[in-house]
Amino acid sequence: MPYIAENISTAIAAGHPSTLTRATSDDRDANRVAVCGPVAKRKLESLQPKPPGMSDPSCDEYPFASATQGGANAQTKWVPSPENNLQGNQMSTFLRTQQVQYGDSYRVKVS
Repeated sequence: MPYIAENISTAIAAGHPSTLTRATSDDRDANRVAVCGPVAKRKLESLQPKPPGMSDPSCDEYPFASATQGGANAQTKWVPSPENNLQGNQMSTFLRTQQVQYGDSYRVKVS
């Protein structure tokens, strides 16, 4: 997931935290709307036009919407939708298999 890895790496380098806290589902949904909802996507598109060579671009954010640190202040970038979907599935699997509960912290590392 090179586009997502770049977004996470540059966000952390810019001062966003690498240790995140799992948000409740209500907070996650509010974060997602704040950072990649229709209004936020229009703002992103005005700042970063969708890459012409990228088919089906999707809004990616870091910190993740599923973290309490996510939301309106997250860094956003256009990434290919299949990559964004894969990352979302991997995050869901990680949170479930590692039994990360709401309010628990975890560390993000790009490898």
